[in-house]
Amino acid sequence: MKVFDLGMPGKKASLSLSINAVVVLILAIVMLGLGLGFIRNIFGGATAKIQAGLESVSIRNPADANSPITIDDITMKRTAQKEIEVGLYNKGAADLTNVVLQVTECRDSKNDPVGTAPIIAAPAVPALPPSTGKGLKAIFGWPHDEITNECSSCPPVGNYICTIQANADGALGFETAQFFVRLVS
Repeated sequence: MKVFDLGMPGKKASLSLSINAVVVLILAIVMLGLGLGFIRNIFGGATAKIQAGLESVSIRNPADANSPITIDDITMKRTAQKEIEVGLYNKGAADLTNVVLQVTECRDSKNDPVGTAPIIAAPAVPALPPSTGKGLKAIFGWPHDEITNECSSCPPVGNYICTIQANADGALGFETAQFFVRLVS
């Protein structure tokens, strides 16, 4: 009894690949490899750009050539410290290195200077190429006593206008900006 009757007595089934089928298979594998390499390069470049973008802090008020330093007005408790965002932009023709921020002065509503200028703690920017902006997170506040954590230099409740400047190696105060500080109890 035969299980399979192929209708061809005495012939064995054979698997034969023609040369055309082999060439088509090789071309398909090569095209698949090229396509995967192309997609990998596209996404690899995009990944590098995304990582570079994430290194810079995204802020609400970015700096540009017209406003090289941006800082929002600050409302805070008199003795507190506040997290702020600062934007920097290099509108010059040369790289700036080791860029740091400094609050140079604050004045009250009578235009009298405040005794002690507040401190702005932000990481230094190692390099800021021309026509490039960077956003920074910073901490703003008046100096506190390290032992008692009291703020004897904090000004009274009121409104103040302060000046912030950006300093770099070889370029002291290359940009300045003013902003308002409102101290509440």
